[in-house]
Amino acid sequence: MADGKIKKEKPLAPINPDDVPFALPDGWVWVRLGGICTKVTDGFHNTPRKLKEGAIYVSATHIREQGINWKNCLYVSPEDHAELHKKTYPCRGEILITNRGAGCGTPAIIDIDESFGFQNAALIGFNQTLVSNKYIYNFIIIMRDKIMEEFVNGGLQPMLSNAVYHEKSVCC
Repeated sequence: MADGKIKKEKPLAPINPDDVPFALPDGWVWVRLGGICTKVTDGFHNTPRKLKEGAIYVSATHIREQGINWKNCLYVSPEDHAELHKKTYPCRGEILITNRGAGCGTPAIIDIDESFGFQNAALIGFNQTLVSNKYIYNFIIIMRDKIMEEFVNGGLQPMLSNAVYHEKSVCC
């Protein structure tokens, strides 16, 4: 954002025949993941003070392929939570993906309705009546090595770019 203006997103690249790994059944089409997402964002960049109770706060260490480890999650103050949540507002059925550190690229489907904040993860939201979150989750699992190869930078502290969620092709 410069001079108070929101930067216009560039249009997604068309899907070329080289991007298509296989033919689809009738009624299915190839689209860019960014074309079906309602939101793609990452979590908080500053580390809030952790508390013994308060609003739920998840870090990358809580995100596992088997799901989010809510039992061992952290807590933050209502003020920090409000700051965390206003940027991302994660919802049940959306997908968190670790985007920093050793577990980089690990997805998990949000399975609670309670409000929470997160750090060192990206959030992708989409119309779940049009595409199954389990389909997107499995796509990420299957494509993880290729995604990591193309979109991760950094050495000791790998970082997955949000560009992946806009650029990868999926079929729906």
